[in-house]
Amino acid sequence: MENLFRPVATRGLGLLERLTGGAERLERRLRLAGRRTSTDSFRIEQVVFGAVGLVLGIALAVAAIVAAGRERGTGAVHRRSRRAAGRALARLPAGSRDQAPRLPHGARVPDGR
Repeated sequence: MENLFRPVATRGLGLLERLTGGAERLERRLRLAGRRTSTDSFRIEQVVFGAVGLVLGIALAVAAIVAAGRERGTGAVHRRSRRAAGRALARLPAGSRDQAPRLPHGARVPDGR
């Protein structure tokens, strides 16, 4: 896994070094924490875990959006609102269709029932 992410990780290492104060400071913290890894290995771990977290976060967000769409039945709602809008337009006089007022965002079109 480390070999797969090495090019991305080495770029991320430079950024982390600049943001956190350098390798000497990190090395001292690692020693105080009792870890026996090099600063480069620790930085690579950080970048890999960050990338994995990003991918998992995106996957969860997409899954939540898909699940919310299925729960609400957006496909059926969309078809009904298009039909209702078509019926409302059909009831307008022939010349006034282009001048019909726009509905405010979130307003519902009467369905004619």
